[in-house]
Amino acid sequence: MGLGIAKKIIILFVFLVAASGTTLGYFLLQHEHGALLQEFDSRASVLLSSLAVSTEFPVLVGDKHAVEKIGASALTQKDVVFCQIINKEGKILFTGGSPNALMQKDYSMPIITERFQDTGQEGLYR
Repeated sequence: MGLGIAKKIIILFVFLVAASGTTLGYFLLQHEHGALLQEFDSRASVLLSSLAVSTEFPVLVGDKHAVEKIGASALTQKDVVFCQIINKEGKILFTGGSPNALMQKDYSMPIITERFQDTGQEGLYR
């Protein structure tokens, strides 16, 4: 005794609904994962820009205390697990956090100073 045509259509319909739901769920998760990573990248870029601007003067004048204070405040952000500030000569001015955390992505940005055209002094704000 075989399955009737109605039962075969119902089984086919259930299979199609399950397959399309699984496929849709997979693509939705992939999209959300990509959107979340893009949001993390944009947040990191904004935080890094802010950090570069706020440490520009202390790095130029060699104020290690101010650099340490700024670096420690960056580590209070929920997404920051490691922070390192290095001067132009490669000397480490601040290191904090855990550099070997799981699921870590490295971001870096140079501190670029502006020059006055008439005086040639570096590191002064306009």
